[in-house]
Parts: sequence; C-alpha cells; structure tokens
Amino acid sequence: MIQTKKPEDGHASDNSRNAQPDAAGEWAGRSLLCSTRSDTHPVRLKEFHLSPPATPEAVHALSQVLPPNTPRDFFEFLRRTDGAEAALDPDWEANEPDCIRIDSVESLTQLHSTFAERYPQLLVIGGDAATKLIAYDMTRPSPWPIVIFDSFTDEFASTIQLLASDFASLQRKFFSNESKIA
Repeated sequence: MIQTKKPEDGHASDNSRNAQPDAAGEWAGRSLLCSTRSDTHPVRLKEFHLSPPATPEAVHALSQVLPPNTPRDFFEFLRRTDGAEAALDPDWEANEPDCIRIDSVESLTQLHSTFAERYPQLLVIGGDAATKLIAYDMTRPSPWPIVIFDSFTDEFASTIQLLASDFASLQRKFFSNESKIA
C-alpha cells in the first residue's frame, strides 16, 4: 500500500557556475556541482507517496552493491519506505522538476552498475518523471549532497544542480510532514 501525504507551499532559485573537466577530460577529485539551491528554498508540492518498507534483507543486499561509504540515512529511509515520489506543482516554477522520485531497492540494485559505469562520480538514487536523474555527488565531502541532472545529454555535467545539501535535507524538503504542500 502506498501512503499519500498532503503537505503546503514554496519555490526555487539557482546560482550557476560551469563545471569543466581537467586537461585530460577527467572529473576525478573535482566537484561536479554547477548550480545550487538552498535546502530551505521552498517548493510547492501537490502530494507525496511513500511505498511500504523494504525488507531488511533487501536493504542489506543493496548495501553490499553500493559504495561502502553510502550515507546510513539513505538505508534508514529505505527501511521505512521502499521508494518514494513527490509530485510538484508544475505551475510553481518553470525550472523545477515535475516530481522527485527515490527508486525502490530492487530498481537501485538492478540499475546501479549501469549508472556507476556512465556516471562514476555520482551515485544515482532516483529521478524525475522525464530525463533527469537524482544522485549523490560523491566528489564532495561527506555528507554527500544530492544533485539532479539531465541524463539525456553527453554534456550532463553542465546540467548538474544541487537539490539538497544531504539526504536528510532532501527528506525534509520532499517527503515529510515538514514538506510544504499547495
């Protein structure tokens, strides 16, 4: 059974800067972040849905596949809800995604190696309803920030935007009773 929560009101801004690879075309050791949004910058949610919890065995199996320093709060979230989705008000702000989705343990397990190969400095954990993916930016110090980027371009690094400073902030912003719903 999927839980549906109705939260309140909000919006977003961004400060752009261009991320560029080094002379060898590598991103290693460099921040991929191109643009930022404040964790407290409000969004206007229509609703959010929480799936039933993942089994402890499934979460443990996923923890064996993901990088060993994946933040614990991500696994704690999956123990409470095996994926989630927040629908945003499409009329609120044009540059905001229409939804934020955290994938299920099964999807994360199945897709991790494909995403890790294509985006080695990012740990993809979800997406929107179109072409954007949501990921941890592993180039940054812990706790890793959560970013969103366009996956349908070879120039994906130039589209990376900060979504939240860490997973706990992402939860508060989109998947909790603290979330603001229209």
